[in-house]
Amino acid sequence: FDRTRFNPSQMSQAALTAGMVPARFVPLIESAIRGQADYSVDGWEEFFTLFERGDIECIPKDAAHFLYDDAKQFLRVRGKDVVIVTAGRRAIQVRKVERTGVLPLVADVIYTDREIKGEVLAARYPNALPDAVFVDDSTKQLASVAEHCPWIKVYEIQRDRSDSGKFTLIRTLDEIP
Repeated sequence: FDRTRFNPSQMSQAALTAGMVPARFVPLIESAIRGQADYSVDGWEEFFTLFERGDIECIPKDAAHFLYDDAKQFLRVRGKDVVIVTAGRRAIQVRKVERTGVLPLVADVIYTDREIKGEVLAARYPNALPDAVFVDDSTKQLASVAEHCPWIKVYEIQRDRSDSGKFTLIRTLDEIP
């Protein structure tokens, strides 16, 4: 979901600008914006715990404007065939997906929490799906889907970073055949 359909850096920057993030967590969020988050660093567990309890709210209520423009169009046209597969802390991912307004547009959402997406997809869809594609910016997730679901065509999407050279590269969802 993040960096595929949704711009987490813009959302995080907006949360910082709006003062939604307590000062002690600002350096952590800034590292995430730069794409350098190290979740083993002290502070992240406390941040996630407080978020899950509802003591911190750092996702704007109307997060739809953090969807990439091509993602909005893609979901309007092809959404009923789309299954969003998102990794990361479940409470945060659920809130992001809900607040973007995409739920009515898609067939399903799979929250993997911290499980590998390929393993989750293989368990959920054990039979080959004709014309299935998987798009992600994480080479770890792409490799897991390629390994566990060889019938799925994988695409690496890199909107603002260089590609790994290991998978078919796309820059927007418009490039999916």
